[in-house]
Order: sequence, then structure tokens, then C-alpha cells
Amino acid sequence: MMKDKRNVSKLTVLLFGIAVFLSSCRPVIHLDRPGDYDMAMGMFGKVNFFLEFKSFWSGMNHNYLYWDIDSTDWDRVYDTYWPKFEALGVMDTNDPGSAKAMGEAKGYIKEMTRNLSDGHLAITFWDGDTIQPGDERVKLRPDYNEHDLVFFNYLWSIPGEVSGKKYKNWFEDVIKPRLDPSSAEYFPTSGNSAADVKDGFNAATGHCLIGGGPDYILYFYFNEFSLSQHFFDGTSPYHLVINQFMTELTEDPHVKGVIFDLRGNTGGSIPDIGMILAPLIDKPLNIGEIRTKNGPGRLDYTPWAPFTIWPVDEKYRARNPNIPVVALVNEFSISCGELTPLAIKEMPNGHVMGKRTFGATGPRIGDDNPLLMSGGPFKGGYLVKQASFAAWATRGASGENYEGIGVAPDETLTFGEAEWAMFNDAANPRDLWFERAVEYIKSKQ
Repeated sequence: MMKDKRNVSKLTVLLFGIAVFLSSCRPVIHLDRPGDYDMAMGMFGKVNFFLEFKSFWSGMNHNYLYWDIDSTDWDRVYDTYWPKFEALGVMDTNDPGSAKAMGEAKGYIKEMTRNLSDGHLAITFWDGDTIQPGDERVKLRPDYNEHDLVFFNYLWSIPGEVSGKKYKNWFEDVIKPRLDPSSAEYFPTSGNSAADVKDGFNAATGHCLIGGGPDYILYFYFNEFSLSQHFFDGTSPYHLVINQFMTELTEDPHVKGVIFDLRGNTGGSIPDIGMILAPLIDKPLNIGEIRTKNGPGRLDYTPWAPFTIWPVDEKYRARNPNIPVVALVNEFSISCGELTPLAIKEMPNGHVMGKRTFGATGPRIGDDNPLLMSGGPFKGGYLVKQASFAAWATRGASGENYEGIGVAPDETLTFGEAEWAMFNDAANPRDLWFERAVEYIKSKQ
């Protein structure tokens, strides 16, 4: 039985920078920046629908990153929709008829943005309603299955009953028995309680399973990329899980393979990708290229810059080099949950299994971040309170675009009715995807 290495290892977390070449800063263009319309709209409780439209259209025209590849003709959108917004006129927000007009205007915005590629695109309206075209696009895929979403209600939940629904102890009852149950060790996020769970989801969940004996495989599931934040916080209940995984990886020479379970991972901090992959490489790993906007023009871009993960010092690398690295992904693997398998696909010992990912590969940052420059989210007027989307565009090592498309796995797996039935078998629940990952690693030994 392995010892529980609870002492914090002195690990190096790779914070890889993004090289950006700036040719200009965002100029001050009064009455062209979306926020400048705030004074014209909503004054004295009035809404000018044409200015609302122009505010949103201009903000997207200036800040959106994918006009060079997007199929939507944004100029044609202007010509089509400005008469519709102008016909709505100027209305008092307290007018009984304003609700109908606001509803029509919201519908127009939905139509305008329905086919935009950015998977991170989210538009929040005055009433708090938010639309995310990427969500609807995923549901149209031929292989989309609602079981994939329900599956993560189980994974993200603590064992027990939440909102009247019973949840399995997934890792103890399903994952662990498929390794060597006599020697496998399980390290869940500790300190969770039913009070921490909202609608069956945890804010930050991590599970590390160390499979001993002949199946000495590291299995690491986490639902979001907030690893470094919790790793450096010794009081975080997530800290032990991350530390255990990193310690086993970098100190034990018997590890035969690594499984990163990124199914349902919604993304987060980009440096975390380097944190988990840098110990597994011995030379720079080029994921692809990245760029942003450097001016208000629709096609004002910085040059493409390398998007690279750099290896850590040799003493912090995996003790067993060249071990198989497997990523499990599905259509709910988003953002960093897609960039990570993209990186693993570039590793000579990497293998990605599952289904095509969500299609939101451009990093998104807050609208007050100094890296925002001329691309990314903006605040609108009264109708559209906030438009959020990627601030940086990413493409693959050979120039491939994944935005609105997703990263395809090396090996496609299904999660249909048969797999769902096995998953729900009370006597012998099974995760066939995990079992296939273990089988793959064994085949490489």
C-alpha cells in the first residue's frame, strides 16, 4: 500500500506567457465605443431602439475576434436589422407597451448572433436573461445525447442525496473496482457537504485515484481549471487532491500511465494546463498559435504568436518518462478542457478518447483585465447589458480552426443507451470510457 504523501512537494508551476505584438492601442472614438451610448439610452427612462442596435452592432464589429473566419456577413446584418430596430422607435421603459418592444428587440439580437462561431459567446439582456448560441449548436450535433449531461450530475456531486436525487459514490463504487481494489487509493476533495452543492454541482471538485499493484495508473478528474489557485492554498480542501497527484507523478517511478478525465470540464485558468502537462514533457510543446485585436477595425489583429508549454526542470518531471497520457473528453469539455486535449494530441505519447469537444477554444478574460486590449467582452446600453466572448483567438499547430467546431478525439467513443444502462446498473455500475482508457494504457506497457 502506498503512503499518503501529504507534505507539499516543491513543484514548479509553469506560467507560460503569450507573446503579443502591438501596433496600436485602442483609440478614443467617441460615439463608436458601445459604452458611450449609455448616456443616449435610458436617459429619463427612455430607450432609443436604433441606438441600442447601433451600440451592440458596433461593439461586436470592434471587439469580436472571428470575423475573418465567420460565415455571418455583419454588414448585411446591419442593413437587415437597423430598420427593424428603428421601427420600434423611442419608448419610455414604464410604458405598458415597452415590454413587447423589448421582447421583439431581444429576439432580433438572438437572430443576429445565432450563427456566430465563438463558443464562449454569451449575451446578457436587461432582464437578466442570457443566451449562449454555442449551447444550442452542440445540441444539434448528430451524436448529442442528453445522457452526457446527466452523467455529470453524478460526477460533480458528493455521495448521498442532493435535491431529492440519489448519487453514487462514483469513484469508490465505479472507478476504483476497475483498478486493483486491494491497493488503489482514493483522494477526493475533502470538506464538502450538502450545503456546498447547488443543484447537484460543486464549485470545485477534484478526485485523484492512485491505482496500485499491476494497474499503477494515475487517474485525475477535475471539473474546472482552478488547480494552481487551490494548490498554493494549503487550507483548500482541493489542495490535498492536487498535491497527491503531482507528488505521485513526479516522485514515484512505478506509474504506468496517466488519465486526465476532462468530461464536463468547463475550463478556467490557462496556466493550469502547463501545471499538469509540463512535468510530462522534456522539450517545448507547441499547442498552436494565439492572437488578439490591436485596434477597432474589424480585421485589426496582432500577428499570430506561438502558444507553447515549456517543460519544468528535470528534477520536477515525471519519474517514469514517456508513459501513456490519455484524456477523456466529450461535448461538455470546454475552453481549457479543450486546449488540454489539443496539447495532449501533440504529445508523442498522448491519446485523446471520447467525443468532439464543445468548440470554445479562444481564451476568455474579464472586461477589466489589462490583457483585454481591443478584443473581448464589452458592456452595452439598456437592452444588452453585457456581451462576453473570447478575447484571444486560438488555432492549431497546423493552422486548424476549432472555434465553434471542437477538438476531435483520436479515438471516438459513444455514450448511448447501452452505456447508460451499464452506468446505472445498481449491482455492477460501469464506466466503459474509463475502462477503455485503462485498456489502452495497458496495451502500451
